[in-house]
Amino acid sequence: MLYKIFYTILQWTWGVLQNIVGAFIFMLFLKNKHYFWNGSIVTVWNSKTASLGMGMFIFIRKPRQGEAPDNFTGQTDFDRTLVHEYGHTVQSVILGPLFLPIIALPSLLWCGLPAAEKYRKKNSVSYYSFYTEKWANYLGEKITKNEAVWGDNIKFSEQQKLSEQHANEMFAQMLSDGEENLCPIICGFNTKKFFAGDDMFLGYVTCTSKDRLLLIKYSISATGLFNGSKTEAYDIALIRKIKIKEESLRKCIIKAELPAEKGYKKIKIETASKTFAKDFPNQKENLEKMLEILHKNGGKIYRRFYF
Repeated sequence: MLYKIFYTILQWTWGVLQNIVGAFIFMLFLKNKHYFWNGSIVTVWNSKTASLGMGMFIFIRKPRQGEAPDNFTGQTDFDRTLVHEYGHTVQSVILGPLFLPIIALPSLLWCGLPAAEKYRKKNSVSYYSFYTEKWANYLGEKITKNEAVWGDNIKFSEQQKLSEQHANEMFAQMLSDGEENLCPIICGFNTKKFFAGDDMFLGYVTCTSKDRLLLIKYSISATGLFNGSKTEAYDIALIRKIKIKEESLRKCIIKAELPAEKGYKKIKIETASKTFAKDFPNQKENLEKMLEILHKNGGKIYRRFYF
């Protein structure tokens, strides 16, 4: 409640210029559907693609017919777009009168200029790689605790058939004699920092009967194409600073430091108990088993909500 009060006050003082613009657009679409969301005012307009965040006002396109939750987080593209546009409203709070020249104008040019669109297509660059959009995603996710849009039209199941059976087949090639694959799950390997590259990773992780952590990473470009895979294996006893955060009814984050050639490297694994329900029938049970194994090896669990 306090957050929403301060959010509104700052919007209409420090960020009053863009809120006047947002209010004017709001009046033009007064007959459309409106609702409040995390302090912002959301208007669903008739555009099939375009959405806009201006001050505390969000103008978002209609949900597409038959739009379904994605395979990884259970969110629809509409949900992710809403998180992204909310990030723009937070930029308004932070930058105040600088929002229009630093965010709004560059974002408009990046979106609408034919030259910018041509550049993105030619170089396979995501729309969300531009600093205005990447920062909006970062802020939207931090505040709402939901996923934003990071790639353009990524449909994992159409590019690469990921399934529990496929995970077992891949892990079988990494097991030593007498070693068992205990808890294969699907996950994302997070690289979404503010100035990170556009590539991200989707893949599998499991623990084995010989106390090893096995990873299979598929590199995915901003356009949704798989660029190859990478396998990694670590002794769980050598992994440091294991932290497990169960953020919501769906999402679980595992952070740790893995042994590397020079010291240690950080990793962030994101997964969920109910993702890929059809292709990963044992996802929930396997995730619980993995968390138990990691907890026994010194992992600290922080729960916001339990599954």
